Amino acid sequence: MKQFHYTIQTLIRDRRSCVIKVISLSLGLLVSIILFSRVAFELSYDNCFQDVDNLYIVKTEWIKDGVIKGNAGSYTLIPIASTVAEEFPKEVESAVCSSISFEAIFKIGNRKMNKSFILSDSLYFRTMGIEVISGNPNDLTNPDVLFLSQSVAREAFGEENPIGKTLHMMVWGTPVEALVKGVFADLPYNVSLERHEAVLSFASHSKYGWGRPGWTSGGNYNAFIRLKDGERSADVINTDIDKVIAKHIPSDMNMHLHMFVVPLRTIHLEHSDVKRTILILSLLGFAILFAATMNYVLIFVSSLSQRAKGIGIHKCNGASDKAIFSMFIYETALIIGVSLVLMIIFLFQFQEKIEELAEVSLSSLFTWHNLWAPLSVVTFLFVIGGILPGKVFSLIPVTQVFHPYIKKNRGWKRILLFIEFAGVAFIFGLMCVAYLQCHYIINRDMGYQPKGVASCKHDFAEPAVQLLLRRLGLPWVPDVI
Repeated sequence: MKQFHYTIQTLIRDRRSCVIKVISLSLGLLVSIILFSRVAFELSYDNCFQDVDNLYIVKTEWIKDGVIKGNAGSYTLIPIASTVAEEFPKEVESAVCSSISFEAIFKIGNRKMNKSFILSDSLYFRTMGIEVISGNPNDLTNPDVLFLSQSVAREAFGEENPIGKTLHMMVWGTPVEALVKGVFADLPYNVSLERHEAVLSFASHSKYGWGRPGWTSGGNYNAFIRLKDGERSADVINTDIDKVIAKHIPSDMNMHLHMFVVPLRTIHLEHSDVKRTILILSLLGFAILFAATMNYVLIFVSSLSQRAKGIGIHKCNGASDKAIFSMFIYETALIIGVSLVLMIIFLFQFQEKIEELAEVSLSSLFTWHNLWAPLSVVTFLFVIGGILPGKVFSLIPVTQVFHPYIKKNRGWKRILLFIEFAGVAFIFGLMCVAYLQCHYIINRDMGYQPKGVASCKHDFAEPAVQLLLRRLGLPWVPDVI
């Protein structure tokens, strides 16, 4: 306690230097923590699914005349999931087919909500590992059954129990009286799938004639497979899946597919732009953190000549190297703590701007799963900026602490200054590269003149849109399959 009190007194006496340390560290921590948290956000894609290491997705290559058309994609045919589960019972725990995400108008009384939904069946939540808060997923075997995300259920019905409530949907011009039979946990933003807010029973697909069934369904669906033994089961499936699927495809379709299963969590990271983003953010974050740490160490070193006599007096009065070291540790910990408080104030003060630049909410950045990123930043700063200098300074011999040692070791400053300036130059270089990339993206030739071109999103089933189309003399088609 005495050491802590002495540390506070030391900081008050050297308050000018202390203010500079706190402000520089706060800004360095703010930027580096946001950058590394953004990297952690990218790396944590699909961690929301339970036992995600056993969750796989089927990728499909379409073959025509013996030639593969395009790259392997995540979209496939409706029967693929059930066929894989049937043919590989020892490897597959469960499998499900779901549609891609669509937009629909949800009506509750006079209120309208534009929400995204998918079509799937009773095995969806079990296969995906999504928590069902209330309701029985087996109800999804019936048509017109709807499961809502927790946030949408709260938005639609408030604190009332949504189970058994009717929700009016307008799906591709078809009015659907959907019965809410369950609520599931909200999906976070870092999922590689198209984020959806509701699940409509696949039986509705057949009831309303949305699209073609079976092997003629087209490739607008995803097939998810939950395996019993992860990678080992995947190897078995990938060895024989093409032969198995070929047996089930009708011969008159003249269609050939090459398929394989991959872990769902690899889908996001396989994109080159994601890899590039992670690399750039990591390098920039480390450079800023390193520069902030070196700046702190330089200020620390510059004050050593002023504090040398104090260190010598402590040692002459019997203070051990351990006691001197702990004094520096207390000081560093206190400065970092105050800097973190100031950083948090900056975060909330400029929250909207930070979220706009980071393209993700702060609540999504700083989740329990991603706390390792800010903790790693603080640990790095504490070790490099506190423990190492404190250890070196505590070992200064008392016979050299007053004059000769300081004179002999001025080269430290030059080395540290060189390192800091090198870090700043690296940061500046990265920023120039990022600027040039943005300039290229904004000003590149897109092959057409975008000036004066507008797009319009609408629902043809809405009466107002129907009236507008009639006034414009344009045709309106009530049902398009």
